[in-house]
Amino acid sequence: LATPGPAPRNSGSFAITPGYTPGPSVAEAELTVMRRRVADLEKREQRYMTVFKQKIGTFREACYLIFGYKVDMGEDKATGQPTFTLRSMYAARDDEYMVMRVEPGKVGATGASTGGKVELLPSAYTAAPEVKIAVETFIGRCRSVPGFIANLTMELFNKQTLA
Repeated sequence: LATPGPAPRNSGSFAITPGYTPGPSVAEAELTVMRRRVADLEKREQRYMTVFKQKIGTFREACYLIFGYKVDMGEDKATGQPTFTLRSMYAARDDEYMVMRVEPGKVGATGASTGGKVELLPSAYTAAPEVKIAVETFIGRCRSVPGFIANLTMELFNKQTLA
């Protein structure tokens, strides 16, 4: 009886050799596959960015039509905190706008949010006598930015429609 010898190391059409490294054709094929994958991911990212811009545009337009304010987001250069420039659809001039600095609240592990802070930044418009009184009343005494915005909206609406 003959004892079987070691199994051949041939697997189909190529032999597996210890210490084998892929040749240029295998590396090039892998590189081509990776380049295609990167291109596909870049296309997907571009599609997401396009859809995101459309959705943000729709949201901004809806806010303007519903609440009466165009809102532009920026950043406070000194603090790095987000700022929001509000322009009322009832404003008589382009220089009638307000800038708010926002410090977002913190969201805890349970999902509960601690309140953020909103600060009206000084400007020529908010220093005007009729606006300054509303700032002192609604933001200063009542500590209500929404109350201030609602009151200002009604004041501007009345000026425009009753004039």
